[in-house]
Amino acid sequence: MSSRTDRRGIYVDQAALLCRKGCSFYGNSTWGGLCSQCWREENHKSRAKQIEEDLALAKRLQREEEAAYANSNQGENSSARQSKPEEKKNSHKSHTVQTGKKFLQTIAKTTLGRDANVSSQAAPTTSVNQQPVAESDQATRQFIDYLKTLQKPGRDIFKQCHSFCHSVAYKKDLSAEDLSESVQDFYQNLSERLHNLYKGSPDRVEEVMDEVEKYLTLQLYEKAFCPESADDERKDLTIQKRIRALHWVTVQMLGAPLKEESPVVSDSLDKAITDIIEMDSKRVPRDKLAYVTRCSKHIFNAIKCSKRLAASADDFLPTLIYVVLRANPPRLQSNIQYITRFCNPKRLMSGEDGYYFTNLCCAMAFIEKLDAQSLNLSPEEFELYMSDQASPDRPQARGVSLPSSSAPRTGPKVDRPENDLIDWRDGAEASVQDVLEGLHLDSCAPSTSAIDSDNVDNPSQTHFKAKATVISGNPNIFSGEDVQLDCIVPDEPSPGWIFQWFHNDVPISANKVYHIKNARIQQSGDYTCQGRKLFKIWPYTRIANLSDPVKIHIDGGWVLLRTASESLITEGPMTLTCHIRDDPLLVNAIFYKDGIKIKTQNSNDLVFPSLSTEDNGIYSCTATWVKNLIYQSAQSLAFPVTVLERLETPRLVLVPDQDQVRIGTNVVFRCITKVNDKEQGLTVEYYYIKDDNRLAPASTTDTFIISRVNEEDTGNYVCKVYVRALKIERWSNVLQLTVLPF
Repeated sequence: MSSRTDRRGIYVDQAALLCRKGCSFYGNSTWGGLCSQCWREENHKSRAKQIEEDLALAKRLQREEEAAYANSNQGENSSARQSKPEEKKNSHKSHTVQTGKKFLQTIAKTTLGRDANVSSQAAPTTSVNQQPVAESDQATRQFIDYLKTLQKPGRDIFKQCHSFCHSVAYKKDLSAEDLSESVQDFYQNLSERLHNLYKGSPDRVEEVMDEVEKYLTLQLYEKAFCPESADDERKDLTIQKRIRALHWVTVQMLGAPLKEESPVVSDSLDKAITDIIEMDSKRVPRDKLAYVTRCSKHIFNAIKCSKRLAASADDFLPTLIYVVLRANPPRLQSNIQYITRFCNPKRLMSGEDGYYFTNLCCAMAFIEKLDAQSLNLSPEEFELYMSDQASPDRPQARGVSLPSSSAPRTGPKVDRPENDLIDWRDGAEASVQDVLEGLHLDSCAPSTSAIDSDNVDNPSQTHFKAKATVISGNPNIFSGEDVQLDCIVPDEPSPGWIFQWFHNDVPISANKVYHIKNARIQQSGDYTCQGRKLFKIWPYTRIANLSDPVKIHIDGGWVLLRTASESLITEGPMTLTCHIRDDPLLVNAIFYKDGIKIKTQNSNDLVFPSLSTEDNGIYSCTATWVKNLIYQSAQSLAFPVTVLERLETPRLVLVPDQDQVRIGTNVVFRCITKVNDKEQGLTVEYYYIKDDNRLAPASTTDTFIISRVNEEDTGNYVCKVYVRALKIERWSNVLQLTVLPF
């Protein structure tokens, strides 16, 4: 008899996480359950064997052709004259021998090329050239700025990386696997050289490898992410469709110990969902992994606050699956494959990043193979839910018998190895426990931004919101320059507030004004602030919620493009300034939009008197100046310009997002829009229309409810928004609602 107690829920054997060769590193399904190190060893053995077989075949073919050629020469010497057909035959044999030699030479060159880090080819087309030039330049400049701190080794590293990028970019028809193998070989060889160079300093080696990974992947991103040679895009669509079909899966079915009704738990889950979605916006594998880790830590915090106990590994995977199902992250398969192929392998083999990423791979595998037994449902229930004839929170279709999910089921439990997801063994490995013990989880105290039924009566929770602004300098500055930020609470300007500043969500200062002096590139990012005010009488404390972020960009180059306007609105002005470090004497400035030259002038400022949405685009500038009687020139990084409409086009949505509902359901429409105008307090009027018929008089609320719908409510719905003071109206998308009978 097993000593382990049967539990409901989703658990994974430690063997499903670790390398199947028992090396104690984390494995990956893409590598057949091996870690990157073991997979490379196996792959190199297989490749070496294939090359050896190809060489043997080439040599055998060459010997046969040379023998045939020798026999033909003997026949030629014995015959004084040779007919034309025989000449053609011998000519063909000679050509065949040369072909065999060329084949042998090709095999040898291929062998050498695979082992070399850099190959020089003269193909004119590169994927690097297909990337935005400014983005590639930015990655290069930041990489160079970092390598300057390494002095001579830095120059050698840059030369190797730069040559490798161009050698890969010049290769045509390079498969995803071949590109990944080339990058991983480069990582391995460079890491070995760095370990010899920085003996006894593994942290320095890891730091350099992180910067190398960032440079390489930014340079090769267009070629490496979701390449045409792979079927990542098809798999993305498949998993997205699968997750949409599983919208009915509940926390209870997965066995995740969550109390979603708690505002703290709900807030942690929302943050986890946001982070797993934000992963797609990052272009560096390390940055994508960082968002997986952030998501996972929010999950552990949600579990901790639900159980009021320390979170365990047993609860993590089912909760991660639930978060993925709720988030339906964009291009999930492509992101996982991109990380697997191009991340520094050391990061995936151990540590918290490797642990969380391995669990994410397991979660996706579970979702792909999820069936009735996985959720402790009958096959009939599962099919009804999947076909949307019924769901756990609403009645089934008329005439359909739905078995009780709580009824006991007979029959042996089937353990299927292809699921890769079976009961978790009671003794978790030390590597997993190290990850859990190293977690620094948030407090389970209610979030200051959570305003709901649980805390609305608490006077310390307010609708005040802090505001962060730039009061000196510019959000876009050169390294070495200064910028000052100020935090205020516009709705409560009286003194007495205590402020806290954050840089990329990390607390940095408790002053009202935050001064960035002698700025460094690493200080770029989002700056937010929050306020707290103490009273001598009840409620003693008032909280001002977190401000919107102020984005600070610190440039290490010679030229940058910037604007003094905080917001760009249609019909308003904009001035783009081509700013040069140290303000030398300008000769001329050339301005570009989306890579096309738009104007050359002898002043730094390009003025747009009245903006329109057609002015949206990616801008840059090239400046030429004189310094110490020497002409110099440089190009700025890309500067995105987004012009907002004074009244944004509304978006009509259903809450929840279901365009097919049953008779008797309450349907809620939301008309989402925003007024972007300097004039405050403008009133928006909302109109709701069905099949060209207005449903109700104009209102000032963005919500329209139809109580207990019937079949007559089936139709096409739109909303119109109107701002009378601006005399502007906008129409939404058409939303089709279908009311189904029971």
